[in-house]
Amino acid sequence: MITIKTEQEIEYMRKAGVVLKQIHQELRAMIKPGVTGIMLNHRAEEIIAANDCQPNFKGLYGFPASICVSLNTVLVHGIPNDVPFQVGDLVSIDAGCAYKGYNSDGAFTVIVDADQNPEHVKLLTVTETALTKAMAILKPGVRIGDIGAVIQTYVEGEGFYLPTEFTGHGIGHSLHEDRFLNAGLWLK
Repeated sequence: MITIKTEQEIEYMRKAGVVLKQIHQELRAMIKPGVTGIMLNHRAEEIIAANDCQPNFKGLYGFPASICVSLNTVLVHGIPNDVPFQVGDLVSIDAGCAYKGYNSDGAFTVIVDADQNPEHVKLLTVTETALTKAMAILKPGVRIGDIGAVIQTYVEGEGFYLPTEFTGHGIGHSLHEDRFLNAGLWLK
């Protein structure tokens, strides 16, 4: 069920989103050969604590860390470990935090140190273009299925596929709410 947020709840979510933006910026800058997922998780926890927020992934469904670090062929929800990143690795970071019980959640993917792996470069290019194409059709009355069709048609036309085991979700007091509830709260 979609939950309508009050102005105060939206402000709490906005604060969590600002902290998430800081986490993304700092972790993105740290990703280099020799850095580990454990190191990134530690820094994310420092940022979360320094901003009076709480980690919202840690302990959720038994997850042991505050961020997900998915390396190369790991699709999502990778557990941070002490394996050093190598040049050309594809690293996806999924992070989030809660402020006064209201959540933020977002992910980014980078190639470590260089764009040497043409398949990784193409994957990131196709992903970014798919997002741009989806955003171009957004307006009142557009259905989730229409958005998905635009993404699927483009991605499959470029030789990739969409996993069907995972979907998007809304966010608010609960980390996982009905989809697309708060699309206007994302920060660039």
